[in-house]
Amino acid sequence: MAKPRLLLLDEPSLGLAPVIVQAVFRSSRKSGATPPCCWSSKNARMGLSVADHGYVLETGRIVLGGEPSEVVGQ
Repeated sequence: MAKPRLLLLDEPSLGLAPVIVQAVFRSSRKSGATPPCCWSSKNARMGLSVADHGYVLETGRIVLGGEPSEVVGQ
């Protein structure tokens, strides 16, 4: 657990004060790709601001995916 190869984060900002949410996202940007992270979030714009790739799910199926700029533009 001290050196994970992948972090899975499910709604890491859920229930947090907005100022804490900002800190969580800022720190994730600074952490770089070690280890890689997989996030799920209903806050799409905030999530895509720190993502390399994004996916939109509808009823359990990927309906849109790509680089953040492509996902936001759709």
